[in-house]
Amino acid sequence: MDSKYKNVTIQVGPDSGGKLPPQVLDLEESVLGAIMLDKMAIDVVNEIIIPESFYKDAHILIYRAMVSLYTKREPIDLLTVTQELREQGTIDLAGGAYYVSKLTMRLTSAANVEFHARIIQEKYIQRELIKISNLTIQKAYEDTCDVFKLKEEIEASLYNLNKKDLGTKSKRIDVLYSEQVEQIDKQSNRKSEMIGIPTGIRAIDKVMGGMKKQHLIIIAARPGMGKTALVAGIMKHVAYDLKIPTAMFSLDMPGEEICGRITSHMTNIPGSYLSNYDVKGVFYEQLMQGLFKVKDMPLWIDDRVGLKPSQIRSAARRFIIENKVQLIILDYLGKIKSDNPKQFMREQIVNDSVCALKDMAKELNIPIIALAQLSRDVEKRAGEHKPELGDLRDSGAIEQEADAVIFLYRPEYYKIYTDKDKSRLPTGYSEAIFAKHRQGQICDVPFMFEKEFARFKDFEVFGYKDLTPPIDFTVSQNNKDELPF
Repeated sequence: MDSKYKNVTIQVGPDSGGKLPPQVLDLEESVLGAIMLDKMAIDVVNEIIIPESFYKDAHILIYRAMVSLYTKREPIDLLTVTQELREQGTIDLAGGAYYVSKLTMRLTSAANVEFHARIIQEKYIQRELIKISNLTIQKAYEDTCDVFKLKEEIEASLYNLNKKDLGTKSKRIDVLYSEQVEQIDKQSNRKSEMIGIPTGIRAIDKVMGGMKKQHLIIIAARPGMGKTALVAGIMKHVAYDLKIPTAMFSLDMPGEEICGRITSHMTNIPGSYLSNYDVKGVFYEQLMQGLFKVKDMPLWIDDRVGLKPSQIRSAARRFIIENKVQLIILDYLGKIKSDNPKQFMREQIVNDSVCALKDMAKELNIPIIALAQLSRDVEKRAGEHKPELGDLRDSGAIEQEADAVIFLYRPEYYKIYTDKDKSRLPTGYSEAIFAKHRQGQICDVPFMFEKEFARFKDFEVFGYKDLTPPIDFTVSQNNKDELPF
């Protein structure tokens, strides 16, 4: 719980019916006593409650001492807990050595410690809900209250209460290592090569291993290169083919246009026909068939303009809670407004937005794709006009915060039809340039763009299975022995 709620008092009086805050002191004593009697009890309790779950201040201090011993992997018993309290300077505030010893006197068994811990946690949640409600009432009555900021604070607090772990616990490296081994063991038994959610483009998935939880993926390009087309294809694959709930914040295009892109992907109706509403004959039949396909498609599009990071975070939480969304896409960074009404510098606004999106990916435990523009320096550069990290528009935070930065590059956009050896490039030849990749290769991945349907596909779909020249890979020195295929 945020520290700002610690000073919100729970009223006891007419409004509360004279009731004391929800509490179970006898069970708190029982749980603390069980931990000192049974060395396995702390493993169970630590997964359920945090120190602040206890109502009595003395119990909070005693449990903190126990957690400290547990973290240091030292025994937890009457003597060690008392000594730890002395070292922390809180022995008197915890009731003294005699009070600590009393906690074990009444207890005969630790068999019900998990059940008791869950009741303590329920009472803690009740108290937190009362605090949040009191804060809402107090703030809402103030004339200077920013209701939208208050709404965001309350939603954030309620969302945190919905999470399994109410407190963020630090983990030792050996615990993280064990979890990593467990994930590798699980992955080795899977039929799919993907660790994260597949994009549907095999070439990209081969390099990324799918879109992983807590990752912020930036897809950047000059206007008209196909950013929205790529994410439309990703959404179609994830939401329709895989049935994974997906949400998009479309700050640039209206929802109808995004729908049109996805419809073209699914029905093979050229985008120009859909945009002009010129759908007749066979195409109309295909359109009706597509309607049945998308009827139950778990995809939500929020096309409100001028959204701020706090509003995006709030809406994302609701998508996850109400619709179990597992992937969020944002189009695009340059359209996000600032939460600070006094902030007008575009670069700082984008900086703040990128940091907020990365924090959101970690907090919500999902992958987030955000689209970004590139500066005109790409056009000014002689030769192939390939983008570089320095071309990212408005923000150096993009390069710093993103887990992956992928540039879209289509040579034919610049009327380039041959490679550097003057060999003819296939029509629609494109590249996904991995300019930054925290957990993988830095390389250029070839794939194809179908202009008629505004969609990207793998090379093998067009018969280019062997990826022979003129296709050329650019691989970093650290990964020069491993191509992405």
